[in-house]
Amino acid sequence: MPKKQIIFSACILLAAAAALLWLLRPAPEPVTGGPIGTATLTVSCENLLGDSRADPSLLAAVPADGLLIPPAAVEVLEGDTAFSLLERVCAERGLALEAQRGIGSVYVQGIGGVREFDCGPLSGWLFRINGEIRSTDSGSVVLQDGDILEFLYTCELGEDID
Repeated sequence: MPKKQIIFSACILLAAAAALLWLLRPAPEPVTGGPIGTATLTVSCENLLGDSRADPSLLAAVPADGLLIPPAAVEVLEGDTAFSLLERVCAERGLALEAQRGIGSVYVQGIGGVREFDCGPLSGWLFRINGEIRSTDSGSVVLQDGDILEFLYTCELGEDID
């Protein structure tokens, strides 16, 4: 077997092993604790507004300011993650939430009918806490009293987020 083929095969095996380990990490614990304080939650798709790639019927369904959830103080329960808080508030407000759940992770696909790829191949939802965009899934970040949580729609893989 040529050396290049051996190296390529080893890389494929390592990538597969890493993916398997990521998928098999433990699932987040359900939120069962009492209130620990409040956080500010905002859900914004303002970057979608005015983008020529967005479907006009979708734009008609989005509020004029792009805020699906304007900044709101919400109760944080012990063990709440960014995702569990979003899920609870969306349910309370009747706002559709689409998520793909894996073993130990969650990926937000859509909020309020605004979905990943609605604005091109680099579009989707990301989140930040206290001004910091997080690169992990929203189900693994436990919130604290006073956190500022934002779910933001990006059309350019985060490059269009201030």
